[in-house]
Amino acid sequence: MGLSTNLISGLASGFDWRSMIDELMKIERRPVDLIETRKREYEEKLTEWQSFNTKLLSLKAAAGALKDSEDFSMFAPSMTSDSSTVAASDLLSVVTSSSASPGSYSIVVTDIATAQKLSSQSFTSISDALGSSYAGDILINGRAIAVSTTDSLADVKDKINNANSGTNPTGVTASIVNYGTNNYRLILTSDSTGEEGISLLNASGTDILGTFGFIETASGSYEVKNDITGGAQSDRFTNVNTTIAELLGLSDPQASTNQLKIEAIDGTSNAIDIDLSTDDLYAIRDAINDAKSNTSLSASVVTETVNGTTYYRLQIDGLDDTDPDPFQDENNIFQTLGLIQGGVGDVLGVTGEYEMTTNGQPITASTLLVDIDGYFFWDNKDEIVLSGFDTGGGSVNNVKFGIEQTSTVQDLLDKIELEFGDVTASVTGDGRIQIVDNTTSAGSSLNVTLTDALDDPAEQGSLDFGISNQDASDETPVRKREVIAGQDATIQVDGIEITSADNAVENVLPGVTLNLLKADTDTTITLNVDRDVDAIIETVSAFVDAYNEVASYIREQQSYDPEEQETGGVLFGDGTLSSVKMNLTSILVQSVWGVSSDFAIPGLVGVNLDSEGQLSVDTDTLRGYL
Repeated sequence: MGLSTNLISGLASGFDWRSMIDELMKIERRPVDLIETRKREYEEKLTEWQSFNTKLLSLKAAAGALKDSEDFSMFAPSMTSDSSTVAASDLLSVVTSSSASPGSYSIVVTDIATAQKLSSQSFTSISDALGSSYAGDILINGRAIAVSTTDSLADVKDKINNANSGTNPTGVTASIVNYGTNNYRLILTSDSTGEEGISLLNASGTDILGTFGFIETASGSYEVKNDITGGAQSDRFTNVNTTIAELLGLSDPQASTNQLKIEAIDGTSNAIDIDLSTDDLYAIRDAINDAKSNTSLSASVVTETVNGTTYYRLQIDGLDDTDPDPFQDENNIFQTLGLIQGGVGDVLGVTGEYEMTTNGQPITASTLLVDIDGYFFWDNKDEIVLSGFDTGGGSVNNVKFGIEQTSTVQDLLDKIELEFGDVTASVTGDGRIQIVDNTTSAGSSLNVTLTDALDDPAEQGSLDFGISNQDASDETPVRKREVIAGQDATIQVDGIEITSADNAVENVLPGVTLNLLKADTDTTITLNVDRDVDAIIETVSAFVDAYNEVASYIREQQSYDPEEQETGGVLFGDGTLSSVKMNLTSILVQSVWGVSSDFAIPGLVGVNLDSEGQLSVDTDTLRGYL
């Protein structure tokens, strides 16, 4: 009980065989212990070499920042403003590169670049199907978007955004904004600033963009898209031997019959036969040349190279410069080619001041007039009187609209459209009567008064739509198609005007980027570009710190404490470590080839090596040489 195994083994035989076995096992295990000890030593050395390698990489990076002459070409901008209330930094920020040069400049920020933003008309729902009048193709910056009969406003938004992706994005973002009750609008915003803005073209036989309300539908509202002296060019195409339908990806390509014409400088024009499903640019060129009845009009295919890619355009020469729209389009063929585009002027018209309701809800076109709240009961003598001036300037003199029990709001709208010329009368989502002048976006003669003439207004209440002597002036548009105009940035540098599509203005001052923040024509900024000596000193100091960390590490590893008889580290006496130390030291005292002898080694410009192998920077000396 309680006796050890060694004692028992000894009592049984008189010999401590257990101890002997333990000693023998230790002898057998000794090689294994030696290997494990060596393994630990190697692991410790590996860890130290990895740490040393990290320090050497940092030194390499710090030295790399000083290896080229451009590394000493550092410049710092400074700005002052001549205004006591506007700081230069409020209008402008500046970034310099190594290619800059010292200089002083006077800068005025006249305009900053803006991105174009376009708005559709109002829709009462974002989820209801738009219908057949919206079906077809449109081109947004050259990318085809196919709108189907069953698409909702939200679907169209998603299709536009899906096209703004991949290797050839449209550069246009779509969103839907709710401006009030039943007033949803599709908003298109260019991803890029500049006056070029968004290219928005119909690419089917119907005026889908006009129906959406993005472009004007008035006669003569189309303009030459890419005009040149005495002519016009189409948009760019990547191939001349492929049909336009295939190049653009059109779902229902258009063809002409006999209404597609181009007016020449002598006033003549002949019908042109074009089919986008079968014709390439060469075929269209030939069709135009075959149809011309004079020698002044001609069509050709021209090339241009942009960023290494060759593009092709259809060019028309000999147009009538006196005609703002020399193209008579058919099925939007010229528009699809990018020869013409629709205007985005303001929508002019008049809008009722009152939100009319029925049972407390906004009226619609199908609402019976007798059901409108506030109109208590109907009499067969009740009327609405229309007066004012139509879109052609003609007088509308007290025209009577007799109210029947079955008369709807749409019946009244139809009467308005009949009497006031080329107008569209509708009901807004919040129940207002709105009358749009379709003939112009630059001043209108339309003037409208709607007067309710009830047989006994004291008993019957009122049917006042809030439209009394209203002018469709351009001062108070019904809606802006162009919410924000695309605009180039404009600055003056030393009195010279410079434009840029981007607010980051480059290539004006060498090595300097001017980031425009805000325009202020009354403030002049003085920009000074000077050598950034402090930044160069910081770079040299970073190299010195990295070198000293390597040198300190080597010195620590190779140190020996004779009293404690301990080495500084596991790499003590390592030949490779000593070789690295020698190489680094010799590099510092070697002259750099191709450099003036006054600057050939760091020690000549204030970067000194002491007896401990450490570098130090004499800042005053270095600054003087820089």
